[in-house]
Amino acid sequence: MDEQKKEKKHKRIGSIDVVKGITIFLVIIGHAAGNTEAPFYRVVLYAFHMPLFFMVSGMVLKPAAKYDVTHWKNFLAKNFLALMVPYFIWGAIYSQFSYKNLGWIAYGSWQALGKAGTLTSLWFLPALFVARVLMELVFMLFSKIKANTRMLAAVASVAAFAIGLSIPKMEIGYPWCADAAVVALGFIAFGYAMQDLLKKFYTSVPNFVYWIAMIVSLSMFVFGIYMQKDNPELMLICASTYGNLFYFFWNSISGSAAALFFSMIISDSGKKSKFMGGVKKKVTYVGTLTFGIFILHKPFLQEVCMGMLGKFGITAFEFWPVLGASFITLILCCLAIKVINRFVPQLMGRFPDLDGHNN
Repeated sequence: MDEQKKEKKHKRIGSIDVVKGITIFLVIIGHAAGNTEAPFYRVVLYAFHMPLFFMVSGMVLKPAAKYDVTHWKNFLAKNFLALMVPYFIWGAIYSQFSYKNLGWIAYGSWQALGKAGTLTSLWFLPALFVARVLMELVFMLFSKIKANTRMLAAVASVAAFAIGLSIPKMEIGYPWCADAAVVALGFIAFGYAMQDLLKKFYTSVPNFVYWIAMIVSLSMFVFGIYMQKDNPELMLICASTYGNLFYFFWNSISGSAAALFFSMIISDSGKKSKFMGGVKKKVTYVGTLTFGIFILHKPFLQEVCMGMLGKFGITAFEFWPVLGASFITLILCCLAIKVINRFVPQLMGRFPDLDGHNN
């Protein structure tokens, strides 16, 4: 009975951990090139992979029963420990120590992380923390309004995009990527608004409908990329660089939808085929380690794997070697995370001694 309750508790829409596993692998591939390099495959991946991460974050949220001081204390403590404590630790680890660099890390924008000489992809952690706090404030507002929360979330999503995309750019960026966090809030609220619809779709239609939905959404995504073939732009939420806004939303939504429907195919096929069951298990496992992979993959990828390929004259503009290097990077990350979780789980934002369980 306890196992059944546990399984029901962790059941996700189309297996959220599957789509997270797929997406974090796409992140690895996209980071094979440096910040200023933009091979075509990177332009394609960046068109949707970060919006998808934020949408998935919204798909697993639910409002609290009560928004009192105790709730806010617990909420802020939990999210600060899970996101900001590892951010500061890893920001310092990757940076050469100086008080100036620590100041840049504390400022927390993508540009500031570059000046600190640390891992620039760490911008995602303060941005997600700020976005989560903003979403919780939205939920608190929902609790005071007698209306459908999904509809309100859709409205909040539109408002967040309108505000986030209107914020003027600053050369040094905003503290804790606040401008990117507002745009992220738009995707998180959108993910929450779609939660029931996706759950109903996943549980009430036959498998072939997943294929049709994936093919349609993938075709839309390919069309969006094709229409920009003469002027491919690298979309960077971290730098508030969105390019053509029509294609920004078109590609974000269609690309994310294709990945979600693909995850539903894998999840459903895993119930019917032993081979696909094994694939689903491995991808799901990777999906549970996205936090650690996000933090660790760049040095393994760029310094170790791409460094070795560079000795043979292979660059990040060659996709198939990059794909192989990304697989090796994924394996190295999983092994490293296993060791870290065994001995220093706090580095992964996990505090086993807090309330007797992991955060």
